[in-house]
Amino acid sequence: MEPENSFVKAARTGLMWYGSTPSSSNDAYNYYGEYEKHINQPFKVGDIVCLKTGQAPQRVLEVKGHCIRCEYVSSRKQIGFRSASEFKIYTETNIEEKTIMKHTLYKVVADNRYGEFKAMDGNKALLYMKDSNTYEAFDMSAIKKVMPYTVDIVFSGKGQTYSYLANKDEFAVGDLLLTDGLGMAKVVAVDTESELANKTFTGYKLNVTKLG
Repeated sequence: MEPENSFVKAARTGLMWYGSTPSSSNDAYNYYGEYEKHINQPFKVGDIVCLKTGQAPQRVLEVKGHCIRCEYVSSRKQIGFRSASEFKIYTETNIEEKTIMKHTLYKVVADNRYGEFKAMDGNKALLYMKDSNTYEAFDMSAIKKVMPYTVDIVFSGKGQTYSYLANKDEFAVGDLLLTDGLGMAKVVAVDTESELANKTFTGYKLNVTKLG
């Protein structure tokens, strides 16, 4: 086994706090990159995965070191690079059909019209449009599931990512938070459109100044 060098040790220690890929604006990011080079990449482009703490299927778009960049299968919402260690293979079959059946309200990307999903017509989604009260068929790439605005937050000492409902521009990646119980937390992703979020974060957003 390769001896642990200073970069790996720093990154491993950092993982205990971040529990996720550090922000590229953070000094720990460079250390983290060195650490990730020492771990095998378990996924490839095209794999369907989901967060270990979640259920929504995501498609791998790009692989870089031990990090992957994905898009949600249902909404086509893309997310930034995150550590592959946060993901697992999604094992459900018929992903497109199962996902679209669960969530009925969709938005047409080109003109922001809304329609309710009724059935699959071949490889097209048949929507009942709210503005015209008529049926229209769309390619899956032309529609987007209506989802809430959510952010991902990791808590110090827990190492897991949790999704919260939020207002747009209320949080930014890297924001440090303080819970009502005086626990520390950090925003690791925004606009994640998570299906698991069912509450807002309660606590304080810290305005901090870096020293040294």
